[in-house]
Amino acid sequence: MLYITLLQAVAFAWVAVQRSNISGGSFIAYASALPISLSQWRRVDLIVLLFADSLLLIPAFATVVVIFTSPVGVGQSTFQVVVVGTLFLLMLVTQLGVLERRFSVLPSVLLTSLLLSLSLDPPLGINSWLLLAVALASTVSFLLNLHPAKRFPNFSLLNAQTSLMKRLQLFFAQRIPPASLIQIKALFFEHPGATALRLSMVIAIALGTAWLIRIFEFDARALPTAIIALATIALISSGFYRTLFNVHAPVRPFLAALPIPRGFWMVRDTVAVMALGTVPMGILFPPLSDSAIFSIFVLIVLGIAYQSLLILLRLPLLYGGRQSVLLSVMLAGIWSGAAMAAMR
Repeated sequence: MLYITLLQAVAFAWVAVQRSNISGGSFIAYASALPISLSQWRRVDLIVLLFADSLLLIPAFATVVVIFTSPVGVGQSTFQVVVVGTLFLLMLVTQLGVLERRFSVLPSVLLTSLLLSLSLDPPLGINSWLLLAVALASTVSFLLNLHPAKRFPNFSLLNAQTSLMKRLQLFFAQRIPPASLIQIKALFFEHPGATALRLSMVIAIALGTAWLIRIFEFDARALPTAIIALATIALISSGFYRTLFNVHAPVRPFLAALPIPRGFWMVRDTVAVMALGTVPMGILFPPLSDSAIFSIFVLIVLGIAYQSLLILLRLPLLYGGRQSVLLSVMLAGIWSGAAMAAMR
């Protein structure tokens, strides 16, 4: 993971110092008046990036040559070549994020890098191929589905939206209740960077914890590790409360005049955060169920306690003022201690 992250950092810095030249420099002022679509700009950016990465391509080609000339099996050689290709495509995604100032994609790049790193763990088997396939599919989807953001001031926001996003918005608008639609738009459309960062962090913690517990071979350290991980995940996920609260704040006088219950948004926001909190729980719990320590009963109790902590963390974040972070950490610490004591 360290080497993959370092390569992503090199790709980031390589484009960051040349961003003005790669993006067109002074020619952009003239190009903004031309009828050039955003997808055409993406293709131009990719072509220019390939030329700019010519020095970085040399080690990649050298690695492929070494793989094909080394005395290893066909399956292992194919796997290594796919890893090199996925890593290079992932570097292109990172560079496009820098070039187009779409930094919200970087947390997803880190998560994909983690999957790619986990696929390299020996021995080579079906799990390695599955992790590599997920990493490759995620990388390709970034390149195909993430169209450039608005490049020029005279482009309207409507032109910057992709047809895929329009279809998704129409699909959600027709099938999801208005209250839930407001929450989805607030989290995934108005604050995509913060939402992607939080989700990437909690998913990475869940994957890392499951991997660490397997290293511990499900000994006495496994249960405390899982409890601490759940407390950390709950702390990070509770930040969604602040995002949703800030979205409702400007229109709170208007909402007070509507014929809805007083605690309508409080209940809705709590349910939304609990639903988002089930994502890392669904990643962490299935691997733990293979051990005798984590029986079905223990996992159910841990899940209920974890969701209860998510509900309680709403209070310090919204009503704790300047001490909200300290109070949240204290609450999570007390919960962790109580959970460890109860599980003995």
